[in-house]
Amino acid sequence: MLYENRQRFYDIAYNASDSRHRVMKTDRTNQDDGLKIIEDEMEYTVNHMSAMLKILDDGNRSSRGLGIEGEIVLRDC
Repeated sequence: MLYENRQRFYDIAYNASDSRHRVMKTDRTNQDDGLKIIEDEMEYTVNHMSAMLKILDDGNRSSRGLGIEGEIVLRDC
């Protein structure tokens, strides 16, 4: 899933059973140095990811930010 706020895009990937999650952050404010992508090395559980998304959602409400932008599903063929 792709989330955003005023500073970053958050691309959230998860395994087929939705038990492990990873986050890749893309800086939206870095105009001069090109695209800055940060891959978070941490693997998050469902509970940790829910807490993180709630924090993003709460922050977006207070700053009139955006939120979920879309979802990309990749499957083995």
